[in-house]
Amino acid sequence: MKKIIALLLTLTLCVSSFGLCASAAGCDCENTPVVLVNGINSRDLIRNRGTGNAEVVFPFTANDVIDLIKENIGAFWDALDGDISAENEAIIVSAVETLLEGVAMNDDGTSKYDVVADWDWPARDVHREGGRFTFIPDWRLDPMETARQLKEFIDYVKELTGHDRIRIIGFSQGAIFLNAYLALYGYDGIDACVWNCGAMKGLEMVGQLYTEKIHVNSEALIGFLNESIGNSFGDNLLSLLTGALLDTGVVDNVLKITNKIADTIVNDKVIRDSVMRTVGKMPAMWAFIDDGYYEEAKAKMFSAEGDAEKYADLIAKIDNYHYNVMVKCDEIMDGMRDACGRIGVIAKYNRYTTPLIDYYNIQSDGLIDTVRESCGATCADLGTTFGEDYTQAVQDGHNHVSADRMIDASTCRYPENTWFVKNLQHSDGCAYLDALVNFILNADHQVTVQEREDFPQFSVYDIASGAAEPLTEENASLGAADKTAGGFLAFLRKIIDFFRSIIEMIAAMVR
Repeated sequence: MKKIIALLLTLTLCVSSFGLCASAAGCDCENTPVVLVNGINSRDLIRNRGTGNAEVVFPFTANDVIDLIKENIGAFWDALDGDISAENEAIIVSAVETLLEGVAMNDDGTSKYDVVADWDWPARDVHREGGRFTFIPDWRLDPMETARQLKEFIDYVKELTGHDRIRIIGFSQGAIFLNAYLALYGYDGIDACVWNCGAMKGLEMVGQLYTEKIHVNSEALIGFLNESIGNSFGDNLLSLLTGALLDTGVVDNVLKITNKIADTIVNDKVIRDSVMRTVGKMPAMWAFIDDGYYEEAKAKMFSAEGDAEKYADLIAKIDNYHYNVMVKCDEIMDGMRDACGRIGVIAKYNRYTTPLIDYYNIQSDGLIDTVRESCGATCADLGTTFGEDYTQAVQDGHNHVSADRMIDASTCRYPENTWFVKNLQHSDGCAYLDALVNFILNADHQVTVQEREDFPQFSVYDIASGAAEPLTEENASLGAADKTAGGFLAFLRKIIDFFRSIIEMIAAMVR
């Protein structure tokens, strides 16, 4: 009887795994599977997923923040005076902890609760039709642990598709996990690699946050808001209004209070406590801090007596990634280039970054700094150009200066293999960008920015039409904030400026 049961179980296992085994037998198609490594907030984080108690713990909503402030209005009101009592400081820190409790971490950098991304490994093989296999991480965890999960996923994709090689894309934070994977497992089995808007070199915003450099700049705030506004008649009126508020100084007066709070409270007290108790214990957040900020950030975040012992395991994890991946980023990327001979780097520019840092006028895609995404491009400050007489920094026989004279790609680590898209937001895509990625991945050789006229080094995204095209001197003035490309919004501003001049002239005569 036992033998019969064993035989039946064996047959059952064989039948249930037949589909996978059949695929794993080999595939002779020319569509090498593509794995996309994603990053933060690509899917919700779920606590107790698959149970009757399942709940979304991230992202939280604006209403969650508003409700928290309402519930603790006394403490936040106390902060407006530019000073705060120890009691109210503790209330604010506790409020931040409450907001992030669902994604809280233990002191050793592991998840406090049973939290996972709302995602299942794909059961369907889509590679023959050109589909991609997307890897969704828990963006809080140690990048080295995530790299081990990525290894399992890549092995699964190979077995599912019957291919022993893949092509891979690291998008945003996914570039961090990709590089951690390359550091741990090397380059075998990868045909081509693209770092698309990658955070492998860190973010200025996170470095300044962890080193307690917070400042709200009015110009950056208005620019950031304007870029988030649409293109309708009402949207343009709203954009005009925000510009008027900036011109009249209303925003500056409000931000004086905000920055006073930041200078006297946040930097000295609340940031250290609230960050360290929440995102400070997420190892992957430390992976956004470049070498110029890293040790200073550690000194500030682990400054209390006993922190070295309390957070010893966490510190070991973040040090492991930082010193074996982050500071070796160039070496790792060079190794990928030398191993597969087909790489590409894609960056975006001409967007205001999050308006909470000192260097608010750096070129960015709205989140990650262009200089870091591109591995070293020379960038003019936002809203400026290099000037008519600018000469590119590195003379290599090719022109690497954008037609708008905002970017000099000759200083990139890979000037011949780095592409830029102007105006496109960090998380946004378009048909042109998809085609560019496919061009890099699917060629049978190392493509360059000189190779095709339709995929030059610089392209520009038109927010009004939703399409991108090669950047030329004719469309170089198309800006992100000026969504109508000098049309309706610019016309209204000229009218307002005209009437303002008349009013000022009359006022002067009356005096």
